[in-house]
Amino acid sequence: MGLVLLVVAIGASGWLFRVVPTGFLPSEDQGMFFTEVRLPEGASYNRTDAALRQVETFLSSTEGVQDVTSVTGYSFLDGLSKSNSAFAPQCRGSCQAP
Repeated sequence: MGLVLLVVAIGASGWLFRVVPTGFLPSEDQGMFFTEVRLPEGASYNRTDAALRQVETFLSSTEGVQDVTSVTGYSFLDGLSKSNSAFAPQCRGSCQAP
C-alpha cells in the first residue's frame, strides 16, 4: 500500500510540474516596479502629498509608463509611517526605472 501511495505521489508531482507555471512571478505581477519616497521624520502630510504629486507627474511623463498608483502613508521598508509614500507605476511594453 505504501509503495502504491509513493508512486501516486510521484506521478502527481510530475503532473503538477507540467501544469503549474514555471515563472517566479505570476504574469499579472510582471511589468511593474515599486519606488518609495522618504521624507524626514515628522514631515507634515501636506509636504508628503506635495512630494508625492511631483513624483507622480514625473513618472506619468516617463515613456512607457501606462498608469501610476500611489499610496500615501505606507512604507514597504518599515510599515506605516506618515512621511513615506509608495508608488507602483504600471509599464506599457517595457520601461526602465528613472
